[in-house]
Amino acid sequence: QQDSSSEVSVREVQKRLVYVRSIKRAYGYGPSCNQCEAEKVFEFALLVGYRHIDHAMPPQPDVLHRFPKETDCPGYDPVVIAHLCLPQDCSEDGASAAERFFFTLVRDDGEKTFFHCLQLPKGHQGALGLETPLVLCLATRASSVAFYHQLLGDLAGPLVSLSEPSWRDLLSWLAQQRVPSPGCRLGCPLGQGGSITLATTRPVDDKYDWARLTPLLGALEPPVLMRIVSSLILERRIILVSDDSTLVRRWVESVECLVYPFRWAHVRVPLVPRSLLAQCSSPEPYLLGVPAAMVHTALELLAGPVLVVDVDRGALLCEDQDNRDVVPQKLQQSLTTALSLAKNMTDPTGQVRDVMITEAFVRLFVELVGHCDQHISLSDDLAESSFQRDAFIRAPSSRGAQMFLQWFVETQAFEQFVRERTERLRQLARTPQHHLLPKGLFEQRAAEYLLDLEQSGRGLRQLGRKVRTIGEMFRNLRAFQRE
Repeated sequence: QQDSSSEVSVREVQKRLVYVRSIKRAYGYGPSCNQCEAEKVFEFALLVGYRHIDHAMPPQPDVLHRFPKETDCPGYDPVVIAHLCLPQDCSEDGASAAERFFFTLVRDDGEKTFFHCLQLPKGHQGALGLETPLVLCLATRASSVAFYHQLLGDLAGPLVSLSEPSWRDLLSWLAQQRVPSPGCRLGCPLGQGGSITLATTRPVDDKYDWARLTPLLGALEPPVLMRIVSSLILERRIILVSDDSTLVRRWVESVECLVYPFRWAHVRVPLVPRSLLAQCSSPEPYLLGVPAAMVHTALELLAGPVLVVDVDRGALLCEDQDNRDVVPQKLQQSLTTALSLAKNMTDPTGQVRDVMITEAFVRLFVELVGHCDQHISLSDDLAESSFQRDAFIRAPSSRGAQMFLQWFVETQAFEQFVRERTERLRQLARTPQHHLLPKGLFEQRAAEYLLDLEQSGRGLRQLGRKVRTIGEMFRNLRAFQRE
């Protein structure tokens, strides 16, 4: 199956290859960032609130409590962390309910840290005698976002109900624990008799199941969504803008969902405070959320190509011309068709539409990299592994897909994906009845895709009309939904 019309020039592929390699050299992060099971649940924890540092000025975000007490937030400025936890002025109205979010920063030595936060809004029950708004922030090198989202939800109750000594006992216990393996539980014995009062299971899939995609598709046309996804894949700089500070965080979370099973590997700040707006001038890749009131200042700080999207108005404020035609044309056309069907369907709750959007993007990446496991080899003792990169790139029959993979395999997101798939294959090899193990969504769809090829008697290099396109698949789903 050839798609010569989708091919970009060899020069363009080479340009992208040089770019992603330069990003890896300048802003590369070690694999330890993603080996969650080897990491402690957190390195340090902070409680951040507003405090009158100078009585001539309004209250400013500040660290009110820290654990361990002597921690100096190694490699980071506590004032910066406080402003990122509470990026709004104390006079602004924030979310009305407890909110979970995270941001990522990089130390001078190149080590990346995830800051997972639970915000108790103004008017919410306080904690440890402190007034709200208040943010609990857990700093960790582990990248399991879905696990920490669940953990913070489970910690919301103890945070407001425990005394300070009991709360410190809980943090002390958590600080000694390792992040559980996918599907395993972290149970915390508290109280008399060691009864379990906290039990958090790490999801099998590190997927943002809580994020809503329908509002995003309602605000942006499919071509604009594709521009954002292309910039994420290319490890470019991206700024999302909204009038509503609470919505900005959700937009950042939603667009990041679209590149599942891959994850953004660079600086990520879902809501940039005015005091740290200079981050927009950074040359390294980033994904930032900026309130509309500050966008003009942000635009003045930009240097070089940056994609700036006003999500509320569905408008590109600043374009990155290099992110065109990143996805092979046939796949892009099929994906755009599926998104258009989802956008125009009748679905009052948005739940079916959310599924359609997720499945459309999963199908895109299944067709591009779903054959990855076939090119990972493990030694007999499972200690060593190798990835047959050249064979992997040559496997698709589509010339456009091959040219995409030539540079995409060099991205940090793909290298992290290969490490995760290698660990998964080790787990399967060690498990006698591995077919009983639960599978993540991408793993399920990739297996179905390869089985479809096998049953049709065609390999990847002979992929043709037997395999439905994304658009055809969702036309059928839409018809089923009407019935």
